[in-house]
Amino acid sequence: MNKNAAKTSNSQIIKESIEDKLYYKIREEIQNGTLPQGTQLVQDNLAIKFGVSRIPVRSVLQLLEKDRLIHRTNKKGSFIVTEYRHSDITEMIELSKLIELKIVAEAFPGFNDLVIKQLEKINQKIRKSSLASFQKLNDDFHYALFSYTNKKLFKRFATDLRETRPMFISVKDTDGIIKASDEHELLIEHIRSKDLDGFSKLYNQHLNW
Repeated sequence: MNKNAAKTSNSQIIKESIEDKLYYKIREEIQNGTLPQGTQLVQDNLAIKFGVSRIPVRSVLQLLEKDRLIHRTNKKGSFIVTEYRHSDITEMIELSKLIELKIVAEAFPGFNDLVIKQLEKINQKIRKSSLASFQKLNDDFHYALFSYTNKKLFKRFATDLRETRPMFISVKDTDGIIKASDEHELLIEHIRSKDLDGFSKLYNQHLNW
């Protein structure tokens, strides 16, 4: 590889790294409510806020629009954080229950000591987490369960629902985090005792965001 090619390659890596970090940062702020529904996002303002050029910001906003987390306004370079009606959220919860229950029921026989240790480790972090970090850790807990399924399309749809949904409705403070962690502990106990019926009933109740 010549020097010019190497320079181009390195520049591309740096560019992708900036866009990736910016994408996950803004998405996290939308999903945890730091950027509430209806908030206006202006390309130039975001570039100043994060100390980057407008180019990566523009790319990230396009990705977030594709994820349906934001939508364009009539003003150039301006977007709005997507607002969800109560009926939209209810429908998303219903879909999550249908898909995720199918996944975990199919995967349940494959849950072993390894997954138990993995879930316990994640749940310990959840119990000590802040509201800002809760959502990602909570999703990690459920993604660990999804990893044992053979239903690839179900897994993809369930993941898409989790990654495009609004902020949590049921978890708004530390008490909510503790409640979610307690329910995770009970789910782990059902796995340990091989109790699929008890696990499925609790999982259904647990999926209320």
